[in-house]
Amino acid sequence: MAEPKWLQNMNSDEYLKEDFDAKGKSKYTIEGIDKNDPDWLDKAAKKVHAAEGDDYVKLDSGLLTVNQLNWMFRNTLGEMTFVDNNNQFLWYNRPVDPNYKMKAKRTPDQVGDTMKAVHPDIREVIPTAKKVVHALREKQDGHDDVYMPVPNGNLKKLILHYYKRVEDDNGNYAGIYELVSIG
Repeated sequence: MAEPKWLQNMNSDEYLKEDFDAKGKSKYTIEGIDKNDPDWLDKAAKKVHAAEGDDYVKLDSGLLTVNQLNWMFRNTLGEMTFVDNNNQFLWYNRPVDPNYKMKAKRTPDQVGDTMKAVHPDIREVIPTAKKVVHALREKQDGHDDVYMPVPNGNLKKLILHYYKRVEDDNGNYAGIYELVSIG
């Protein structure tokens, strides 16, 4: 990946400590379910009595059903994911077309997994992912986002990963939103 200069200059002793096993606990951690359980989503939803289907969700600037949110996200251009502040992969937008080949492939059984489980342990993938997460967690050099083109062997098609620090209403780190787009 072509890293921005400020990201290249980070201290590896610091970012490699990033807990990709998600052993910590945050305000929103759902306890009592193995994070890498392929049925984590259904078990966690049942445990917290999650809204679903035609249940309404009041948002800060709207009111939609869970179905409407799902439909909207499925039809969004690009692939989106969300990882919480405990490095647990909690959501991705599933494409409408089941034959669509995702650039950063995610599957329903990965929801709930740790960051370690969703990233392949090849080349520099895990250290680079830890670097991005740590940089956004710490707001390294004032940065709250990272743009990184990813080589794919096709010089005519650029795959761009955009990582954005997500903050709560008090400015505390809440996780990372990722958008994968094709240029």
